[in-house]
Amino acid sequence: MGTPNKELARRLRAADYFTLGFGACVGTGWIILMGEWLYFAQGPVAAAAGFGLAFLLMLPLAYCYAELAPMFERSGGAIVYVQKAFGRPVLTFTVAWFMLLAYGVLCPWETIAIGSLTSEALSAGVAGATDSAVAAHGVQIALGCLLALIVAAANYFGSQLMAALQKYLTYLLILTGLAVVVGGFGDGSLAAALHVGTPGGEGWGQSVARGTLWMASLAPFFLAGFETVAQGSEERGAIPAARLGKTLVLALMSAALFYVLVCFALGASLPDAAYRASEAPKILQTLRSALHGEALARVAAIGALAGLVTTFNSFFYGTARVLLGMGRAGFLPSALARVHPRYGTPHIAILVCLVLSVAGPFFGRAWLVPFATIGGIGFVVVYLGGAMAARRLRKTCPDLERPYKMPGGAGMAALGVVTSSVLLALCLVPGLGNALGWPLDYEILGGWCVLGAATWLVYGRRRHTSADRTT
Repeated sequence: MGTPNKELARRLRAADYFTLGFGACVGTGWIILMGEWLYFAQGPVAAAAGFGLAFLLMLPLAYCYAELAPMFERSGGAIVYVQKAFGRPVLTFTVAWFMLLAYGVLCPWETIAIGSLTSEALSAGVAGATDSAVAAHGVQIALGCLLALIVAAANYFGSQLMAALQKYLTYLLILTGLAVVVGGFGDGSLAAALHVGTPGGEGWGQSVARGTLWMASLAPFFLAGFETVAQGSEERGAIPAARLGKTLVLALMSAALFYVLVCFALGASLPDAAYRASEAPKILQTLRSALHGEALARVAAIGALAGLVTTFNSFFYGTARVLLGMGRAGFLPSALARVHPRYGTPHIAILVCLVLSVAGPFFGRAWLVPFATIGGIGFVVVYLGGAMAARRLRKTCPDLERPYKMPGGAGMAALGVVTSSVLLALCLVPGLGNALGWPLDYEILGGWCVLGAATWLVYGRRRHTSADRTT
């Protein structure tokens, strides 16, 4: 059955951490949602600028986590950091509950995404055919469940197997992404890359500013993932602790650069009409228009599938560690803290993640946006908690050993609190990309808060004595 006191196996290396973080940040959203990004941002300039702004806002947060992860090498990330810094179980639980929301929705999100990608491919050219639509939905469910089983098995039977799957698929993602970038710029034009839509007589600068803010508001979701490196800190193998922090920051930088290049490359080849359409172009429409044919479109589709699995694998891994951390803290059943005696993995938590993932395909593509919105809110709360913990520990425990020291020290941590607050504000501004939609998003968020309050009350008797077990 395993034991809740057993530590996870220490087997991960620097390359494993990089592919874990990069693969979490860069998934399949750049293929599935690129048409919508370019359409709503009104061109590649604002879309790329939005990711650039998002990177600047999130860089201080990455530095905070880069310092904290090697300091406290325990699964749970911000659960551990907030408890160490503040010692208040209710605050720790709040951050943990939103972390579970952020990570948890990614499991069904990815299994929905693979179905969306494949069902559109199957139904292309046969729109309106009921039999084709039914077959596509069946394939969507089957592929989503199959992907969940493969990723669950890779995580269950040891972190080395998970890391190997992550590493090779991330390399494939990077290679196909570079092919798309080269092909897009080769077939495109500078004028198209710099094109900005100006609907309703809007000025160029006004349109770019609006599109940039719209795109930047999505950052908590589509650039999220660098902190999965911190989730794996307990499994650090024979590498210097400081390298863990450096790798975390490098993963975010690389992911932001990838997004900026892809936005420009695909935008460089899309006709102006793509920004004047009555609705955002679909996946295959975007690829075929931008890459002028099937060859590169198929390469991009391969990259999309690789990215989908890398993101799913990263967040499946991270979600299991969040559940492990909450089980150790006494915020959820202690069975979640059990570690397999042979494989050194949180096997009970992995099975829970499998259940969440298999449920995804039954929701359908309509849930992609609500899950992204709600997940973004969860990530921002987690970032804010981590930045607050880093700032407080800099003041209260300045002599703690810090294998990786963030540049700027307490000032950088304070900046992280500010930028995470800005990201939270962007998530709440109506009309922006990650703004909560009425009424569904508010119902989901409200329901999650009610469920959290009930969970807190159920496990409240243990919270004061068991919260320190996160350490």
